[in-house]
Amino acid sequence: MLDPIHHECGVAAVYRMGEWPRGDEGAREGRQIISLIPEILTDLQNRGQLSAGVSSYNPNRDQVLDTHKDNGTVAEVFRTAIDTKQETLIREYAGRAAIGHVRYAPCGLADPSYAQPFERHHGRLWKWFAFCFNGNIANYTECRDKILDRGDYHLVRETDTEIIMHHLSWALKGEDKPDFKAIFRHLAETFDGAYTMAFLSADGDMVIARDPHGFRPLCWAVKGDLFAAASESHPLERLNFGRIRNGEPGTFVHVRPDGCKTVELFDEPPKKKSYCFFEWVY
Repeated sequence: MLDPIHHECGVAAVYRMGEWPRGDEGAREGRQIISLIPEILTDLQNRGQLSAGVSSYNPNRDQVLDTHKDNGTVAEVFRTAIDTKQETLIREYAGRAAIGHVRYAPCGLADPSYAQPFERHHGRLWKWFAFCFNGNIANYTECRDKILDRGDYHLVRETDTEIIMHHLSWALKGEDKPDFKAIFRHLAETFDGAYTMAFLSADGDMVIARDPHGFRPLCWAVKGDLFAAASESHPLERLNFGRIRNGEPGTFVHVRPDGCKTVELFDEPPKKKSYCFFEWVY
């Protein structure tokens, strides 16, 4: 029996790889990159109308990683009907990489603090991260209780997203930057559930991951120096990406300025692939 914490949401990501232009050209490029997120999320609006948000990466600003999110539709959160307000948001959150999210939560929880992406600040760039998540963790109660049983943890929200954030933080502990395969293998071994995830760090690492059984869909593509990913293929098709790929179960795509690569979490691929029936409804 699944725990009663469910999220049927939409995930988006963009990353401008290659050498980053300087000056005005770089600023203009950054605005173009961030403007793709509300476009993709609008095409994913069918997956969630409760809240929307974006986290962007820009090493040339004080807030290297910064997040804008709120309750409402994509049009409401990104002020797309008011050109001046939308342009202000685009300028403030311009960067070379961004992740975005639309959220649906049938169990209520309409507090804006539940909107995604979640961001965790840290003084070390590779421990400062944002992530967003589509799916549900079947063993949420077990994972929550393991954290609380340590005695010195406090959870603010009744959501599996916060549990994932704590596990990501734990996996990033130590003095040396860990291997991303170890991080996301830890998540896959800890959580029994159906999910896709987009992760972005203040050190410029992006990871797009899919659960070992492939319950939730995840598509990605590359056009020139531009990487993009989404929960459905049609936003990428509309942006004229060719050769759109389905992320394989139990894999993740690691994106950096020097390119992207697909990594398998386990030595042997999962023998069984599973699908959520409602994905055909979406």
